[in-house]
Amino acid sequence: MLPFDPWFGISQTINSTRYNSCLNLEDALLAYTAGGAYASFEEDIKGTIENEKLADIIVLNKDPYKCEDFDELRVEKTYLGGMLVYNNQDVNSKSGKGQL
Repeated sequence: MLPFDPWFGISQTINSTRYNSCLNLEDALLAYTAGGAYASFEEDIKGTIENEKLADIIVLNKDPYKCEDFDELRVEKTYLGGMLVYNNQDVNSKSGKGQL
C-alpha cells in the first residue's frame, strides 16, 4: 500500500526508473492538480489558478523546481477556499515542530 502523500507520488513519478516512464516536474505537478480536477469532473472549478475557481493552494518552504530532494519540502501555509487554514509558523510556536 502506498502513502496518500502527494509529495511521495510526485517524487516517485519524477524519479521513476521503472519502464523508462518518469515525468518531468511540471508534468507531474500538472497531473496532480489539473489532472486530478479533470478526473473528478471538476476542472471547471478547480485544478488551475484562474479567476472564479476555488482558491485551494499551498505555500512551500522551497521552490520545488530548485529542490534536489522532495523530502526537504515543507508546507508553510494552506489556503482552502481562499482562507488560511494552516500556518506552519503557528505550529512552530505552539509545538516547536512545524510539520503536519
